[in-house]
This record gives sequence, C-alpha cells and structure tokens, in this order.
Amino acid sequence: MSEEENNMDVDISLEEKKPAFEISASILHILDYSAHNTLFSEASLNLEDGLIGRVVTRLVRKVHRDVDGHDGTFEADAPYVKVLDAYNRGEISFTAFSKQTAAMFDTALRDKTVKTLDLFVSSYHYDDVPYVSLVFLEGQSSLVPYSGNENGLLVNTIEEKRGIFPSLNRRVSSYAVINLLSHEIRINDALKWDTEDKNVLSSVLHCTFGQSTKEVLTSLIAIADEVARDYDENPVVSVSRIKQCINAAVQEERPVETEELARELFPAEEDVPKQKAFLKKTAEKQVPAQMEVAPSAIRTQMKKQRIATDTGIEISFPAEYTADPDMISFINEEDGSISISIHHIGHITNRN
Repeated sequence: MSEEENNMDVDISLEEKKPAFEISASILHILDYSAHNTLFSEASLNLEDGLIGRVVTRLVRKVHRDVDGHDGTFEADAPYVKVLDAYNRGEISFTAFSKQTAAMFDTALRDKTVKTLDLFVSSYHYDDVPYVSLVFLEGQSSLVPYSGNENGLLVNTIEEKRGIFPSLNRRVSSYAVINLLSHEIRINDALKWDTEDKNVLSSVLHCTFGQSTKEVLTSLIAIADEVARDYDENPVVSVSRIKQCINAAVQEERPVETEELARELFPAEEDVPKQKAFLKKTAEKQVPAQMEVAPSAIRTQMKKQRIATDTGIEISFPAEYTADPDMISFINEEDGSISISIHHIGHITNRN
C-alpha cells in the first residue's frame, strides 16, 4: 500500500471518530424578575471564546448525563412540540426558536416570582442525534470588596452583587433535555413559582415524568435490604450482591432487569418465595421491569458499600468484597449478634 493510501486511511479513521458531543449553538436569555427586567438575546453565544465555550460545554454535558434526570413524555398536543418540530425542520432559526422558548417561560413566570433566572438554550448532537437543552440557573448574590471615593479619600468597603452565576461545580436542578427526533424528554424540575407549590418546567412544557435513574437504583437497593430482613438474612450481603449485579449489567451494556436481579439475589431453588417478594415490592414501588443505566450512574453508588453498626462503627468497602470470604466475612454469633472479620490488611491509615 502506498504512503498516499495509508494517509487516506488515517484521514478516514479520524473523520469517523467524531466527538460524541457537538454543540452547534447556544444562547443566553436573562429573566430577572427581582428587577422586573427580561432581556432576550438576539445573537448566539460565541462558542469559540474559551471561557464561554467551556461554560456551555460543561452545562450541556452535565445535564445530558445527569442521573437525577427523569425520563418524561410530552402530553398529547403539547404546544411546545410544534415549536421543536419547526426548528428541527429548519422553518425557524435557532435564535427565533430560543426566543419563543424564553417568551413562553416569561409568560408563565412573570408576576409569579421575584427570582433572577438565566436560561441557556443549546442545540447539539450526541452520537449524531439532535438535541436541545434548556438549562435554568438561579442568580446568586455575593459580597465583594469595593473601592470608592468619599470626600477625596480612597475608601475600601463591601457591597452586594446580585445576579451572579452559581458555581459550575454545583448540580443543575432545573433543566430539560429533548431529543428532536423522538421527542423523548429528560427533565429535572426543581424550579417552582413563588405563589404556588408547582413545578414550572413540566407545567410550561406540558409533560409528565417518572422516577429518575438515581431514584430507581436507590429503590432497588432498599428493596434488596427489605427482603433480606424479612427472611432473616444478612442485608449487607444482599445489598452488596444487587450492586454487583447492576454494575455487571452496565459494564456488559445490558439493561438492568428486575427478574434477573431477583434470580441473582436469591439463586437457590428454595429462594423462589424471596424472588417473588422482591418482584412484588418492585411493582409496588413502580420500578420499571427493564431500564438502561448509564455508566456514570454507578461510579460511586454501585461500587461502594457503606455500613454502620449499632455500636458506632462505620465501614466502607468495595461491594464485591462481600462475595469474597478472603476479604471480609460476617459471622452470626450464638447470641444473635453479628461479628465482622476483615482479612489481609497490610496497613491501616487514619482518615479524619
């Protein structure tokens, strides 16, 4: 093969390995109800600017992968779906689409809140699928030093600055991520009106939603614990085992299925009643029978096991250790108490 052909192969392989996230446009609208001031931007943000590009990319990635998000569905004839379709078909520009979105929320929020809200509307592709994200950040106040002139004298003092962005390290609690092709929506709806205890995003977008991935995983762990206690088994072992099962399914890119979890948790022939009890509780708590779980959802919650004893001892260890008696073992004593034995320790470090 010639050098030119080799270079062509390299170029093709590089083209095929496009980044998963491709943000095409983002715009910032300001809804400052504390100052009765709404400012709808007429131009997109400059994503080539290093600071702006980093902020927008971080926000988009954070909400797209957020395990606190709830899978939702638009109601029949939801007005916003027509706006989404018009933008996706190219009938309206991104700026016009974002301003319609901001105006829709402004109509719903005006005179019902005194919050300062910043709305980021972004258009992007993830694995060649088009999405839009709506991210609300609530403005913060902060005390800052201020230098002024009083009677010809330089005076340093303190003043309050309002409308400051929250730290990007904080979790985003109000957002919607929408698949433009399927209209699937992922939403976290913490924003409420000041005048009533009602969620703003789902009300304005006319959508409903169920449990988040994090809530479902938390329910599964709690059910494993409950069933073990109901049948006088060690709940620590059951919780560790279900974490291992969920982790294995995610690593193998398989959906998490409740029937499989029941069989893995209680594999013996005489354990059928426990399996049925587990499945009954999942149905009662409306846990989906099958669910896709992103790897980001199991980074901490599924890999670590934390236990606390009634004697005040707290222990954290990898969940898989409960399946390995050479690492940790639980002994049921004759008096009904439980002893914990930890093996093969090379050294111990104090962590305050």
